[in-house]
Amino acid sequence: MRCTPMVHPHGDTNLDSGAMAHISQSTATPGQHNPRMEQDETNQRITIHSDEYYYFSRNVWLRARLNRIISEMYTTDQAYCKPENVASIVTEISLELECWYRSLPMDLHFTRDVKSFQIRQPRMSTRLKEISLRYHSCLLALNRPVLYWVLYEDLENSNPTPSSSSASGIVYAEQQPESWLFPSCRKCIESAKMIILTLLSWARQCEGGEGEGMVSLTWCETQLLVGSFAVLLSVQTATSFSYAFPDAIDIGHLLDTVEELLSTFGTLSLADRQTLEILLNMKRNFEVSSPVALMT
Repeated sequence: MRCTPMVHPHGDTNLDSGAMAHISQSTATPGQHNPRMEQDETNQRITIHSDEYYYFSRNVWLRARLNRIISEMYTTDQAYCKPENVASIVTEISLELECWYRSLPMDLHFTRDVKSFQIRQPRMSTRLKEISLRYHSCLLALNRPVLYWVLYEDLENSNPTPSSSSASGIVYAEQQPESWLFPSCRKCIESAKMIILTLLSWARQCEGGEGEGMVSLTWCETQLLVGSFAVLLSVQTATSFSYAFPDAIDIGHLLDTVEELLSTFGTLSLADRQTLEILLNMKRNFEVSSPVALMT
C-alpha cells in the first residue's frame, strides 16, 4: 500500500515517491489538501501533522511550478522567449501563483512588494524566508525571458555600426509592445529585488538577533542572489525601454549593498568571497558590453 506522509517525533516528514508525485503534480493549491487519518504498514493509525505537511506541500508545489517553467521556457539554443510563444504559460502560472498565495494561512503570508518591505522591515522565521524565496524565484524565472526580450531584442535582430547604434535604439523604443509585457518585466524586476532584500534582511536579522554574527549563504541562496544580481544589472545597463522602468534608479544602491554584505561574509566564508568576485566580474563585463558602452 502507498505510504502516507507522516511526522515523526523529531519533526522530520517522510514521503514516498507516490506521495511526492501526488503533491507536485496536483493542479490544486496546497491549501485544498485536507489532513486525514490513514494506516501505515504496521497497521498502526497515524495522524498527519497538518502544519508540517501543509508547509512541505506548499514548497513542493512551488518546486513543481518552477520545474515546469524551466522545462517549457528555457532551452539551450535561445537566451529569451518571444512573447507570442510564452504569453499563455506566463498568464497561467501567474494566476496559479496568485491563487497559491491567497490560499496561505495568515502566519505564512509574506511581503511581496519592495516598497512595503522597505517600510515594514519585517522579521521572518526560517519558514517564511524559505517560502518567500521559492515564490519569488518562480516569478523571477517565469518573467525573466520576457524581460530579456524587451531589453535586448533590438540588439539581437540587428548588427549596428557605431554611427547607427543610437538611432536603432531610438527607433525601437518608439515601437509599441504588447500591453502585458511591461507588467511582466516589472514582476521580474520586483522579484529580483525582493530576493536580494529578503537575503539582506535575513542576514541582518541573524546578526542582531542571536549574537552569533552573520551566517553564510546556502548554495541555493547564492544561486538566487547571483541570478537576481544579473537581472538588475541588465536593467541598469540597458537603454531600450529604460523610460518604462523608473524604479531602476535605486538598483545601484541595492547592488552596492549586496557587495558590502558579501564582503562581510568573505571574512568567514571562502565560497562567499568567491561569489563576490563573480559578481564584481559580472558587473565589469556588463559595464563594458552594455548598449551605453557600445554607443560611445
